[in-house]
Amino acid sequence: MLQIKSSSENNKRIAKNTLVLYVRMFFSLLVSLYTARVILNTLGVADYGINNVVAGVVTMFGFINAAMATGTQRFLTFELGKGDILQLKRVFSMSLNIHIIIALIIFVLAETIGLWFLNTKMVIPPERMVAANWVYQLSIASAMISITQVPYSASIMAHERFNIYAYVGIVEVILRLVIVLLLVLIAWDKLILYATLGLCVASGIATFYRYYCKIKFEECTYHFERNNTLFKTLIGFSGWSLIGNLSHILLTQGMNILINLFFGVAVNAARAITVQVENAINSFVTNFMVALNPQITKNYATNNFEHMRTLMERGAKFSFFLFLFLSLPVFIEAKMILKLWLKTVPEYTVIFIRLNLVVVLIYTLTNTYLTGILATGNIKRYQLKIAIMVTILYSTTFILLKQGFTPEITYVIYIIIAFFVMILRISAIKQLMDFSIMDYVKNVVLKAIATVLVSIPLPLLLSFYFQPSLMRIIVVSLSSFFISAIGIYVVGLDKPEKKIITAFVSTKLKHLMSNNN
Repeated sequence: MLQIKSSSENNKRIAKNTLVLYVRMFFSLLVSLYTARVILNTLGVADYGINNVVAGVVTMFGFINAAMATGTQRFLTFELGKGDILQLKRVFSMSLNIHIIIALIIFVLAETIGLWFLNTKMVIPPERMVAANWVYQLSIASAMISITQVPYSASIMAHERFNIYAYVGIVEVILRLVIVLLLVLIAWDKLILYATLGLCVASGIATFYRYYCKIKFEECTYHFERNNTLFKTLIGFSGWSLIGNLSHILLTQGMNILINLFFGVAVNAARAITVQVENAINSFVTNFMVALNPQITKNYATNNFEHMRTLMERGAKFSFFLFLFLSLPVFIEAKMILKLWLKTVPEYTVIFIRLNLVVVLIYTLTNTYLTGILATGNIKRYQLKIAIMVTILYSTTFILLKQGFTPEITYVIYIIIAFFVMILRISAIKQLMDFSIMDYVKNVVLKAIATVLVSIPLPLLLSFYFQPSLMRIIVVSLSSFFISAIGIYVVGLDKPEKKIITAFVSTKLKHLMSNNN
């Protein structure tokens, strides 16, 4: 009975945290839709693309930090799950030491190799090189802040204080709205101003997070730590994560640079908008995952493998359904939505968005299983296989672009990579714990495919029937939401999940009716 009660409380915590994060996300989404349009029109397509690709050069050097961030959050969450406060303090302090070292390494790399690459290799209009260098230096400063911020952010996630994360996120969105207004009002180089104000916001948010963690979490009071065993453990885990993050950098910023080298900043602008659309829709899934991930790791730490498997399976399925529900209208009506949203739509944006939505949809099927792999700490084989696969396909992309293929080929490669990643993740989790691939295929993959097949025909037929207009977007979206919701419930959910949904809706309706009476 104790275990059932514990699982029930954890499920309620996940639901509560997800709800808090959704409130933040809805507000962020509304503001970002407005600000994206203003920023694109204020900066222009060329400067918008420059900001995206130049900041991306700095991000490339952040692969070391991304690897350590994964390790930091895993170990903090693991020790918190075990309840070992002394080891938790050691992990935090050692993590902060390592992140300070990483910040210095990245600073040196960015100011040498990165600066050389920016000024000698990248395709940027000569008259905007000064502004591009300003953006680059300001991006380096932002990166330094973000790197040393990681242990504090990881502590908030490990403690599941998502309400603070949500409130600060709302404040950050308001500040970024102020940036857009200042961008319009202040007569200065818009690209430089945008990067400068962005740095100011990042600094303010980081300062608050550090203050909050210091007064709320016992382990976040820094003490100089010299523990060779812990250092080797953190670096060992993060070393393999580093290989995986190098692969991710190749897939994101590496592809971005390839696009710049072959097609220029205008196509970078198309990719930047694509990423923004992806982030807007995927934030619904991300917030669900952010609330779920600590529970997967904590269940592994306490050897509660059965509940961990349940969380991974349902998390993967619900993530897929949520992304399908929101992305299907965008996939069908991408062209009309972009015309209404943006005054200027860069070439290739529509096809980029459609292909990218397919990529993310495939990834949702195994994102929770990646969390499970990381929770075990045994990531060597998985990361090596990912690195080899990504390197081969990235090299293939370069060759294809050299042969004259159009930019869409980069997203076709993304789709191929997504399928391989799905296979590698499921194979890895099978090797690390008691796990049935057949159950995964039956309970997740086949139900996902069946739901897609049920959901697509009606909205697609309506899009052909109606003339392009705002009315068509509304009709297609409503029909898509309706039919996909039915498909998810009838085809996608199993009996226990249907009972949970039915009970939840019934309780809410009774509560609503009692309030009205």
